[in-house]
Amino acid sequence: MFDETTLSALKYAGIFITALASVWALVTQTTRIDDHGKKRLTRAGWGSIAITLTAAGLTATAFWLDSDLQRKASVAKSEAQSEQDRMIERAAYPIGELNATVVFALKPDVPALEPVFSRYEEFGRRLVADPAIIEDYPGAYISLKAISADGQETPKSFTFYPWSELAPGEEADPELHYLLFETGAQLAASLSAQSVEALKADLATRDRARIGYFGQGGDYAFDLSRDTSQDESTVTYDIDTGLVSLWINGSARERWTRLSGEVGAVPELERSRVFSAVDVGSVPDLDGDFPTLEAGRKALTMDTLFLSFAGKNYHLFGFEAVETSTGRKVWISKPVGETLED
Repeated sequence: MFDETTLSALKYAGIFITALASVWALVTQTTRIDDHGKKRLTRAGWGSIAITLTAAGLTATAFWLDSDLQRKASVAKSEAQSEQDRMIERAAYPIGELNATVVFALKPDVPALEPVFSRYEEFGRRLVADPAIIEDYPGAYISLKAISADGQETPKSFTFYPWSELAPGEEADPELHYLLFETGAQLAASLSAQSVEALKADLATRDRARIGYFGQGGDYAFDLSRDTSQDESTVTYDIDTGLVSLWINGSARERWTRLSGEVGAVPELERSRVFSAVDVGSVPDLDGDFPTLEAGRKALTMDTLFLSFAGKNYHLFGFEAVETSTGRKVWISKPVGETLED
């Protein structure tokens, strides 16, 4: 590594050798006239040229190295300033507690789930005909209504908890119960374009999407698990479209958050894109295979992601989908900051 002293020595050496070449040219015969009357260089002349070129090379090298040294010093100073700015930013804008709600959607086109969809379709028709019947189903409520011009209210969707009569029982129908109420989500935020592309490429080679706390890739990753003992796990049925929505609520607790060091402040998270995937790790304690649960989880699609941190709310939708080697989907959002709600 060249330092300032070495570079100065090279510059002065170049100047000294240039002066030496000039003196050499003055005190020696550098040219002669040949038999044909043409001027030719003598050995001293060729030596003078060689010395001059050597001096020029040394000087040029010294200035180039000096320029490179200044550039590296400037880069190092800029990186140090950037790191200092990052530390200040993280101190001024900590993420704190992050709350998330993932909404997965299930379309009524999965043969294995036809019985449960038929049941909800029938209940939806009854509810439209007589909204008062919802009172006979504790743990369920009308979540959306349409109001006509004459003031009549028509149910558009209903929502229910795992302890509602509308929910599949854990003992009577464990696969449907686990599908609707104990399917979790994995989330991972990636800050840089390189990080996003690297995670995409990695997922394409894997049979399962592991991006949460126990996964790989991403700069800020965590899992959302549904707790059926709390009033946080709900399912909504859209009467018009027949769409079932699984609402998964939770928070990124510090102990169970995987960090790479790239995301540690609100502005960094706002510049990140979020990867979301169904957590297929949770299965009921049953013998054999789980065809209904497997078919249902594979058919889930990403509908909406709500994030809340540092007093701000974000509503993410319109996801880009990528697939693993076995066809399981992972959804990628636009940068979080572009989805800030007023």
